[in-house]
Amino acid sequence: MPYRMVFNVDGGCRWNGQPNAIGAAAACLYYGRNDDYWSRSEILPDSPTPTSSRAELMAINLALEWALERCEELHSDPYCIIEIYSDSQFAVDCMTYWRDIWPDNGWLNGRGCEVAKKDLLEKAFAKHHQILDEFGEVNYYWIPREENDDADWECNEALDEKEDEMFGVSETPGETGGYYEISSDSEYYSSDDDYYYQSSSDEAW
Repeated sequence: MPYRMVFNVDGGCRWNGQPNAIGAAAACLYYGRNDDYWSRSEILPDSPTPTSSRAELMAINLALEWALERCEELHSDPYCIIEIYSDSQFAVDCMTYWRDIWPDNGWLNGRGCEVAKKDLLEKAFAKHHQILDEFGEVNYYWIPREENDDADWECNEALDEKEDEMFGVSETPGETGGYYEISSDSEYYSSDDDYYYQSSSDEAW
């Protein structure tokens, strides 16, 4: 009987694209019948400068690494079916449509430049293929942001803790258009708000 793992992931960044940006990634692994979950989160390193799209890919990596750990711990050696749900169309497309194209193309985009975020993509692709080779399959799904509350909450918690370390206590986030107001001078971007998905002009292609 297959062993199924379901993850929701999210990444976010405050002061997105600025030198003092902070980013975080979160993954939720569901269990039981009541949408209970375990969670993991991680703060992005200061270099390269955090962005929301880097955070979304870090969240994918977090789930894949966790899935590999779980697969290796299983004693009965079942066929593993791993489902990863993200509200980032960019991240999902990287792991599906572009997963084989970019490595085969020497990691060059349509303009002949190196694909952005290659470091995170290489790690994610390697983990993906390890799961396929040794344990089973991985499937990626896009979901609307409103269906990703758990991972979003965990991501915000990690960002709040980091911001508190840097500047003191932050306010509870409240949704305001395409970002969350954390304090008077900070912004939280999630999903693809800062990443218009245009194959002709976007930095990833």
